[in-house]
Amino acid sequence: MQMGSIAGEIILDDEGLVVRFSEGATQFYGLRSCDIGRCLDELRPLAGTDLPLILDSLSADGQPSKHVLRGINGQSFVREIKRRDDQQEITVAYLELPSSAPDSASSRTSRTGLSQTGLIYDGLDSERSELDRGRRQINAITDAMSTRIAYIDTDQCYQFINEAYAEEIGMEAEEILGSSIQDILGEEHYQQIEQQIQLAIGGQQCEFDLVLNDRRRQSKIFQEVTYLPDIKDEGQVVGFHMLVVDVTQQQQSEQKLAENEHRLQRVVDGASVGIAFANTRGQVLTANGAALRLLGITRSQFDREGFNWTTSIRPTDRLKAKAIIDELRQTGRMPPQELFLRHRNGNVQPVQISSRSVSVDEEEHVVFLVDLSEQKRYQQSLDEARKLAETANKTKSEFLANMSHEIRTPMSAIIGYLDILARNLTQPEDLKCVSIIRHNSRFLLEIINDILDISKIEAGKLVLHKKRFQPEKLLADVRSLMDVRAAEKELQLDISFDTEIPRTIRSDDKRLKQILVNLIGNAIKFTEHGTVDLRVRYLDEKGLLAFDVVDTGIGIHPKLLGKLFQAFTQGDSSLNREFGGTGLGLNISQRLAQLLGGEISVQSETGKGSTFSLYIAVGSTKNVPMVTPNLSVRGLLPSQETFIEMPKVAGRVLVVDDRRDIRHIAKHILETAGARVEEAEHGRASLELVDQAEASNDPFDAIIMDMQMPIMDGYEATRHLRSIGFDKPIIALTAHAMRGDRQKCIEAGCSDYLTKPLDRIVLLNLLASYQAAVTDSGISRPRRILIVEDLVQAADSLAMLLECEDHIVEKAYDGATAIEVAEDFCPDIVLLDLGLPDMTGFEVLEAIKKTQGKSSTVFVALTGRDNQDETDRAGFSHHIVKPVDVSELEQFVATLD
Repeated sequence: MQMGSIAGEIILDDEGLVVRFSEGATQFYGLRSCDIGRCLDELRPLAGTDLPLILDSLSADGQPSKHVLRGINGQSFVREIKRRDDQQEITVAYLELPSSAPDSASSRTSRTGLSQTGLIYDGLDSERSELDRGRRQINAITDAMSTRIAYIDTDQCYQFINEAYAEEIGMEAEEILGSSIQDILGEEHYQQIEQQIQLAIGGQQCEFDLVLNDRRRQSKIFQEVTYLPDIKDEGQVVGFHMLVVDVTQQQQSEQKLAENEHRLQRVVDGASVGIAFANTRGQVLTANGAALRLLGITRSQFDREGFNWTTSIRPTDRLKAKAIIDELRQTGRMPPQELFLRHRNGNVQPVQISSRSVSVDEEEHVVFLVDLSEQKRYQQSLDEARKLAETANKTKSEFLANMSHEIRTPMSAIIGYLDILARNLTQPEDLKCVSIIRHNSRFLLEIINDILDISKIEAGKLVLHKKRFQPEKLLADVRSLMDVRAAEKELQLDISFDTEIPRTIRSDDKRLKQILVNLIGNAIKFTEHGTVDLRVRYLDEKGLLAFDVVDTGIGIHPKLLGKLFQAFTQGDSSLNREFGGTGLGLNISQRLAQLLGGEISVQSETGKGSTFSLYIAVGSTKNVPMVTPNLSVRGLLPSQETFIEMPKVAGRVLVVDDRRDIRHIAKHILETAGARVEEAEHGRASLELVDQAEASNDPFDAIIMDMQMPIMDGYEATRHLRSIGFDKPIIALTAHAMRGDRQKCIEAGCSDYLTKPLDRIVLLNLLASYQAAVTDSGISRPRRILIVEDLVQAADSLAMLLECEDHIVEKAYDGATAIEVAEDFCPDIVLLDLGLPDMTGFEVLEAIKKTQGKSSTVFVALTGRDNQDETDRAGFSHHIVKPVDVSELEQFVATLD
């Protein structure tokens, strides 16, 4: 059997790499110029997988080896492999298989049974079967590809298609093969590709993009199409291969990406923040309009000249900018920094700049520029407004302080003359009128104090003075203050403890007392019948002490609860007309409670009453014992005279009783009245304390002695005290009320007799009467007192009250006169007003202290302001806020004995 002509030839080197090839090799093998230098065994996608490798096919005797295979155009070839004569190169020739071959069973041999002189094809049937198997493999490969593949002959009819092509057309392969391309694709589609078809049939390879309307999916199809002409060696075109790649999804993705990029670019261009892309050398690659405006250049200038943003940095910021850029290079990001950029018009603008890397090599960064000019101007206006507000606050505070002083000064005269008037009146109705005037004067002072407090709180100048104190004593003091108000309205005021409480807490006792007095005062004010209860409990887990003020008063409507703690607000305006008040108390109390680490809450029901709950922080309670106080002292009875001023008691008083609660109650009553109090648990302890007091030259002025005590009772202790010469009043205190008890106590040496429970008015009146007798006997010596006060009436009334106590008084109505009078008068005490017409009280103090011989003089500041810290620093010994409380002043004078 004769071999056909050579259809193509490939020359390999001794390693099987392609050196060159003929044009025919491209038709059946698909080789291209880029395949030169590559291994041919790796470039045979259409060959059977069972073919031996090129180098393995070389025979040792130099005879050519031959194999049958099919090319990409479906034709069968004989591959002949042999070494060239120079032994340096290998020839791979592809010979056309004859159109007719003997079908002789006697000629069956292996595919390698081919000689150099001709084709001995004894196994033709076997070889055809091999070709069919190769054809199936080729079909399987092409069908597995997503690329649409077809072969079109010169009559423009389909000769081959893969499954992807058939699926794209929507027809079976048998319907397509043999049909014309125009019939299958339709006229519209055909007209779009007719020109390229003609070019391919003419032998020209075509590559083009095609957009089709998919009527089934109501969408567009995007394709990349390649036509490869099928040209025989003689140059005859027998058809062309059609390769169609669907790029619809890719096209859609690119379109969506382009839309997103366009949208993003519009956002960037429209942003008020400057956005620029720059490299780490500061060269701006692109920028939006806001960035260019900040840098002071136009778009045309930027496009023409470019720009480096580091050249706009203010010289004093360049070191800072260098450090920022170094950090940007190292970390790929730059946190927001404030720099000043110089605009091309010469102005310097504050800018916040930040950046981060956007490229893999971190050479390109996106830079964000925020103009801070408006923010700086706004900040400056805020600073100016703050300064104006501070000035206004200071002016307001000074105004309120001055008003306080100006109001308190005439109030001193009013209250002073009331005290003088009360001493000269005997009729109950007259005394009641005086008491009402005094009560309203005090109410006016409370309003002044509230206004000053709210002013201090708003200005942030209210200073807390926290210290450790016993809440039990504070509550007893609050009760003594509020008993009178409750008795005036025939209400019962009770204090109870739901839990044990710490013996001591750390807080501001003065402010806590102020809050409690306000809450209890409100409860009494708005309660006509029933009770007012103060219930105390300790919340250990929260470290809070809770005070519940419970009343049975008018209650508060739910709609008004939210306004209770607003300044100058009462729940209902009609309440102001009926009950009075400024509406400041609860606002101040809430703010004070917050300063004390807590708050005030309220629950109320109209017509049934209210519960105000105060919570305050107590500080550390480590190693602080828990106690259950007993505030069982009897309050004022409704039948008692409620307009009587409580007597004042001076000096040291010793309370002797084995019951701690009785000692506590008595001590509270006496200290509230002005006395200094010591305690003893039994008679023997009282004897020791009296001895110590005498030895320290600070003797007791009176003793309250319980008569029934362990170890040594009051009878024995009293007899012993009298035997050693103790001649001060000893008041017997006993639970008995039997006839003869008083006489028994008097015989033991007691001065007088009281029964339990303690009656505050009786106790204080009794002690005051003994102190008055002592004063009348001349034991307490008079003082030389200089009053320096510019309001004549206030000075005169205070002088009259002091002279009633046998003190020697001089007056001065200005600072210069005070200095002259002090020189000749040599006062023991100077009551010095701080707001004089010609000079301040501080200047008068300094001038008098320089006067020779005045080193022992005691200076007392009289002021309408709560500025004790200032007066203490100036050297005053005592501080009294106007109007002057004569009892407080007398108590202070008594301590100088």
